[in-house]
Amino acid sequence: MNNFCFFTGNLPRDPEVKMTSNGRCMARFTIAANEIIYDQNGGSRQITNWVPITAWGRVAEEAANFRKGDMVSAWGKFTSSSYKDQTTDTKRTFYAISADGVKLVFKKHEDNAPKGDFNQFGNEVPPAEIPPADMPY
Repeated sequence: MNNFCFFTGNLPRDPEVKMTSNGRCMARFTIAANEIIYDQNGGSRQITNWVPITAWGRVAEEAANFRKGDMVSAWGKFTSSSYKDQTTDTKRTFYAISADGVKLVFKKHEDNAPKGDFNQFGNEVPPAEIPPADMPY
């Protein structure tokens, strides 16, 4: 496949999910994909690429579960579409990823939910074995 894109990043807002008149699910959302750019002097800066995603059918239904702040991945085809802007009478082009698949990578922490699976290693928590001289207080 020559036209394949894969992006991972955070959602700046909840996906927009709609049903078409023939009952097909459609979702639109944006992934904020961060990238670090290095200059010749050894410095760096982070830039954010705002990647528009369009999903249909079962992929859109999966994306409907995403929420603002979640880290997600989306993959699919790079697409473009053109239209004529009626107010300026100029041709505009819109670029997006037509998603073949999406995946929740990390769910944003909600205030009333625990921050981790505290029971994954059993109920016992081993005591801290830090010598008193090494205590930070």
